Amino acid sequence: MTISQQLPSCKGFEVKLTEVKDKFGNILPNLTIVGKQNKQNEFHLYVMNDFIMFADGISSNSEMAIRAIERLHEWSEYFDRCSDTLFKMDGNAQRGLYGELRFLEKLLMYAEHMAVIVAWRGPEKQSHDFKFPTVHYEVKTLTVDQADKVSINGMAQITPPKEKELFFYLIKMDVNENTGETLQDIIRRIEVTLEGDNEAIALFWKKLLKMNYPTTGIHNAIYFHELLIHERWYRIPSTLSDIEHDSCLRMKNIDFSSFLFEQSYPENTTNEKEAIRYLKKQKKIL
Repeated sequence: MTISQQLPSCKGFEVKLTEVKDKFGNILPNLTIVGKQNKQNEFHLYVMNDFIMFADGISSNSEMAIRAIERLHEWSEYFDRCSDTLFKMDGNAQRGLYGELRFLEKLLMYAEHMAVIVAWRGPEKQSHDFKFPTVHYEVKTLTVDQADKVSINGMAQITPPKEKELFFYLIKMDVNENTGETLQDIIRRIEVTLEGDNEAIALFWKKLLKMNYPTTGIHNAIYFHELLIHERWYRIPSTLSDIEHDSCLRMKNIDFSSFLFEQSYPENTTNEKEAIRYLKKQKKIL
């Protein structure tokens, strides 16, 4: 398959791959992307800026064209899903992604960077947000005005995998539309941590796109208050799903009350050090 045959069909954009000669007579690939609709001009500039960022440091023109086409495929999937809601994420989506990114940022302190990005399964809508060889982590995010209760998506989410540990990380925060930290702020911080590891950065952005987050940010950003964040950790026992099995077998959404859990399993209310201990055991493998 030639490079031109790999070009995706992008809604609202015209994509062409031609050849041009440089001043030395060398034939070079020339990738042209044109926005078809005036109302998408601003977004067209965002996409171009993303390509520039993604191709930074590549000296080969051919390699740059190949990388740009790979990026186009990522954007093409995003266009198909989100062409009517570009730059926007609702409050629940922003809150959920912020919680996962805050946890991901923690994990980057304890394990090899690429392994953490690979283990991040939230964008793939799997049963647990982070999956390592011997331990899984599920992240739940609440606002300060919500009760200490979260919705569990089926029994698999409260069932530790065979011969693996399962921890819940509950994060509770204050949010508004004026002051605090945005998704873009924490993403930039993670980028700094990953600096120099281009493969990890590329995979990180690929997963952000799956979460419907445009790489250049969103217009309706919510602010999360750093000083009003409360964290709780729970080690989920294998017996929890057994006890709840009969009554919840056919239910998709199950309430998980941190208060009731702490009453029934006080010994399983834990902390970051204990939860990360299982990850650090396999650090050499990662």
